[in-house]
Amino acid sequence: MNEENRIELLKLLETNNYRELKNNLIKYNEVDIAEFLQEIDKLEALAIFRLLPEAIAIETFSYLESDVQEQFISAMTSYETVELVDKLYIDDMVDLLEEMPNSIVNKIMRNLKGEKRNLINEYLNYPKDSAGSIMTSAFFSVNENRTIEDILKKMRKLDLLDETFYTLYITDNNNVLKGYVEIREMLINQPDTKISDILNENVVYVETTEDKEEVAKLIDKYEFLTIPVVDKEKKLVGVVTFDDAIQVLNEETEEDFSKMAAITPNENKYLDTSIFELSKMRFLWLLLLMMSSTLSQFVINSFNDVITALTGLVAFMPMLTDSAGNAGSQSSTTIIRGLSIGEIELSDTPKILAKEFMIALVVGFGLAAINFVRIILFGGVSTTMAFSVSLSLLITIIFSKLIGALLPVGATLLKWDPTIMAAPLLTTIVDSMSLFVYFTIAKLLLL
Repeated sequence: MNEENRIELLKLLETNNYRELKNNLIKYNEVDIAEFLQEIDKLEALAIFRLLPEAIAIETFSYLESDVQEQFISAMTSYETVELVDKLYIDDMVDLLEEMPNSIVNKIMRNLKGEKRNLINEYLNYPKDSAGSIMTSAFFSVNENRTIEDILKKMRKLDLLDETFYTLYITDNNNVLKGYVEIREMLINQPDTKISDILNENVVYVETTEDKEEVAKLIDKYEFLTIPVVDKEKKLVGVVTFDDAIQVLNEETEEDFSKMAAITPNENKYLDTSIFELSKMRFLWLLLLMMSSTLSQFVINSFNDVITALTGLVAFMPMLTDSAGNAGSQSSTTIIRGLSIGEIELSDTPKILAKEFMIALVVGFGLAAINFVRIILFGGVSTTMAFSVSLSLLITIIFSKLIGALLPVGATLLKWDPTIMAAPLLTTIVDSMSLFVYFTIAKLLLL
C-alpha cells in the first residue's frame, strides 16, 4: 500500500463511508490492512475490522501488534472472541496468549472447546524458545500403507491449500515419523502406488525441545518450507513453517544488534518504550564501559613521563585507538556472524587466526604507509615520530584483528553469548593495548 492509497482510505474514513472503505481495503494484503488499522483510532479500527470478511479478518488479526489485539479482544463479546481466535493457526493462537494479560487469556481459554484448550495448554508447556513453542499442528500426514489415490481424495475433501501443505509426512500405525514425500512425486506416480514405496526416509527433523534458533537455521540451510517436529519417541507432533523461521531469525538479529551495541535487548518498539525503560537498558552498559576505561587511564598514567617529554604524541592517540577499535570490530562482527549461521566452527580457530593475521598485515601495512605520508605532509612532526606513529598503527591493527577474532570464539567455547562480549570487552582491551604499544614504541624510538 503506497502513500496515495493510504490517503484515499483515510478520506473515506473521514466521511464515514465504511462500506466503500471496506471494499477498497480488502483489495490489499492482510499485512497492509493490519498496518492501516494500527494507525487510526482504535474504535474506528475495530468497527472496520468487524466489517472484514471472516478469512481476511482472521489473517489480518495475526499481523496486528499485541496491544491492538488486546484492545480488540477486550471490546469483543465472548462469542466474537472465540469465533476469531478459534480459527487462528495454533502457533498464532499460542503467540497471542503469551502476549496477553491474564484477564484476556482467561476470557479466551474458558470459551474454547476442551480439545482445543488441551492442545493450547500442551503448547504453552513447551519451553519458550523451543521448537515446540513455534510449531503448528495444522499439517497433513498419512499412514505409510495408504495409496496415492486415497491420499489425493482426502486432500481434495479437506481442501488443503495452506502454509504447511508443501510436503507430505508419512507415519506408521503408532504415528512414528517414517519419511516424507513431495507433492509432485505423488502426481507423477500411478494412483494405486503405496506411499511407502516412494517415500524418502532421509527426513530432517527436530525434537520439541530443540532451540528455535537452531530450527530456523536448519530451515534456512536446507531451504525447507516446513520441518517436522517429533517427541522423544519420534512421534510426529507438528511442523515449523518457513515464515515462523524467518520471524525467529529476524528477532535473533535484532537482539544481536542490540547486544553488540551494548544495549539490553528490548521486545517493544522504540516509540512504544518509555524514556525510563530505555535509559535503564543503556545505563548499566555505559557504566561498565566507563569503569573499564580505568585500564586505559592506568596505561596513560604509567607513561606520564613519555607524554610530558613528547606532548605531540597526544594528538595521534584518538586516531590510533579509533583505528584499532574499528579493525577489531570488523573481525569480531565477521566471526560472530560466521558462528551464528554455522559457517564457522570452533575447530576452525587456527584457520581463523591465520586468515585474520594475513588480513591484518595487508590492511596494517597499507594504513601505516598512508598514515606515514599523511603525517609528514600535514602533521608538522619529525620523520622519526611519523614512523613511530605508523609502526604503532601497524602493530595495533594486527593485535586488534586477532583479538577481535578470538573473543567470539572464546565466548562460544565458554558457552557465553559472543554478542554481549563483543563491544565492551573489545573496546577495553583494544584501547588499552593500542596505547601501551604506542607509548612503548615512542619511548624506545624517541627518547
